[in-house]
Amino acid sequence: MLVNCGLWVTWALTDRHHDGGLPWPIWSTVFWGIGVVMSGLGAYGDFGRPQRTQRQYERLVREQGINNPGRYA
Repeated sequence: MLVNCGLWVTWALTDRHHDGGLPWPIWSTVFWGIGVVMSGLGAYGDFGRPQRTQRQYERLVREQGINNPGRYA
């Protein structure tokens, strides 16, 4: 975030009236934002995670039962 702010300040103080097109710091800000969204979705998005977690748990229980028969009996 601090880097993006620095880029925007640099742009504002140097050549913002240079060509009249898109400001060049927009690209770093856009791609940084995409990265933040993807990270958030990976951390907090469900996207089938409960089903995957349940399957993983069941697989581990089966492996535990096969590798250690009667361990908890």
